[in-house]
This record gives sequence, structure tokens and C-alpha cells, in this order.
Amino acid sequence: MRFASRHRLRVTTSRRPNPGDLALDLTALKGITISGYTAEVQAGATWAELDAATQAHGLATPGPRLSRATVAGAVLGRAQGWLTPLHGTTADNLVHAECIAADGRLVTGEPQGVITSVRLKLHPLGHKVYGGVLLYRLADAPAALGVLGELASRGREFAGLAAYVTAPPERFVPGDLVGRRVLAVVPAFMGDPVIGASYARPLRVKARPLVDQARPLPYVEQQSLFDRYVPHDLRCGTSEVSALTPELLRHFEDTSTALRVLVPNRSGWTVHEGEQ
Repeated sequence: MRFASRHRLRVTTSRRPNPGDLALDLTALKGITISGYTAEVQAGATWAELDAATQAHGLATPGPRLSRATVAGAVLGRAQGWLTPLHGTTADNLVHAECIAADGRLVTGEPQGVITSVRLKLHPLGHKVYGGVLLYRLADAPAALGVLGELASRGREFAGLAAYVTAPPERFVPGDLVGRRVLAVVPAFMGDPVIGASYARPLRVKARPLVDQARPLPYVEQQSLFDRYVPHDLRCGTSEVSALTPELLRHFEDTSTALRVLVPNRSGWTVHEGEQ
């Protein structure tokens, strides 16, 4: 860090550094220690590794919906996930971070410089959750999204979202649907999965899914739901909209973007648009 400071080099831990950056590889820093309702996590640990460690104790903390993401990256990016309606973002659950400052000092407190480890708050989650996915034809997307928005306003345990995707060649997807643009809805419910199934019922009644893979499942499985379908080199932008107008929905149906994710919130929708 002192070398970088002297030579005015930008330091990054990104897998895709810009020309002239000094890139640090922290992937070997994998230590995780659970103590009561906190976890001490080194910067290179992935969310899959942290989830496995915390779930062994019936605990969890909010993190991104991609389990390959690093914990330090989630803190810096204020990542949101399935537990965010209940417990906030990853950064909201930060107790402190250990970092190397620009002058080479090891400091503890708010993130600055290069994070080497973080301490995070943990929350009880010792049961299965309700999750999985439902796939709808585009003509049924407005009805399904309307239900999703209503469910999000009913309680903090519901953390569902929707995504415009190309139907993948999976065993549970009918052959004539593979390769077509569809709406995927994830009826994520972090409370009792029996109550979650009841929550999800309107998604089957008011809009008829072509594929129904919604079910109770372990939290770690829910966390890794998107891993196979989101490219590593995806570049994402985020925006907020107050309502999903017909014009917006037609825009979201466009196949030129790899992924469009719609997350309902109290003031409307958060839209994540990703391109390779």
C-alpha cells in the first residue's frame, strides 16, 4: 500500500482491474470464525463459504443473491439479498472492518483502504425457507408482477423478485419453452415455509405459471439459485421506478440485455439491468 501511495497507483481487489491498477489477490484469505451472533470473516471468503459456516449454527446474515460473491465486496457494495427486508444490507450488519490504510497501517473501524477482514452480525435462521422459481409467458407477466408487488407490501419476511430471462435448457423446462424469453418469479419467503407456500398461492391463481419449481428448500440452496445463470463478467446498472408501466414492461422484454431483475420495495421497484 505504501508503494502504491508513493507511485500514485490505484489499488484494487477486483478480478477485472483497469490498466495501470495495482491488483491485489485476496482469494487465499478464507478464514471464518463464528462467535455467538457474530462472524469474523476474511476478505477472500465467498458468500457460499460464509453461508455454510453460519448455517451449521442455525444462523445467517444478509448477503448478495450470488453465492460466489466475496464477503468484503458485499460490504463495500452494500449488497442486498433475501434477508434484506428483515435485517438490512450487508453493510448494515457490519460491526467493524480490519483494513490496510494507504500508509500501510492496519486499522479497525469503518471500511477504508483495503479490507482484510470484517465482523458481521448474525441472525437466527435454522429452518428451510420457501423459494425456488415460477416461469410465466410474457403475456402473463403484468398479472404476475402485480401479485408480486402486493405480496412485498404485506410483510418483511417476503423477499420475492422477478427477472426477465431466456428459459434455460433444464430438465424442468419444457422443450418448446427453452430459448424463449420468459418472466421468472422467485417467491422467496424467509419465515415458516408453510406460511410461505400460502403467500405464494396467488402467484399460481391470478397468473398461471408454465413451470412451477417453487417449494421449501434449504437457505443455502436459495442463496445459490442464480449462480449458474448469471455470467461472471456481467456488468450491472441499478435504477428506481415508482411503477411498472406498459412501456417499461415492453422495454424489459427486449432480449438485447442478458438479465433484468425487478425487486419490489415500499416506494416502487428497484431494477437491475445486466449486460456482458
